[in-house]
Amino acid sequence: MALVTVIEAAPLIGKSTQTLYRHIKKGKVSKNSEGKLDTSELIRVYGELKKIETSRTTQKQQPTLQLESNNESAEWFKSQIEKLQDDIKALKTESLERETQAIARENKLMALIEHKLDTRENPTNTTTSEPKSFLGKFFK
Repeated sequence: MALVTVIEAAPLIGKSTQTLYRHIKKGKVSKNSEGKLDTSELIRVYGELKKIETSRTTQKQQPTLQLESNNESAEWFKSQIEKLQDDIKALKTESLERETQAIARENKLMALIEHKLDTRENPTNTTTSEPKSFLGKFFK
């Protein structure tokens, strides 16, 4: 009677850990109080267990950029740096153009707002003469 964790049991039965957790939740397989699974119960439910390779020497190979010489790699890096510097210059130029446009737009809007305020402060269609009597204020 060997006890294994859910993560260790998944490759033994050829299922994913999610599937194993789902089977535990449904009651198809049970865990002990420590949260481990009995291998005899795994055999009862899933049949014969699969062998696990114990060697950890197999590693995934990551794709790498292989250049023939150091000089070639230095040239490649230099070209990449130049491209990035050109991109930075273009972005700075674009940013300055947008900032200039935004300032011009803001100035135009401020001028419009100030013009509207000026017309409200000095209305042109009202008369400057004051009514002569008390009732003249109500009747024009």
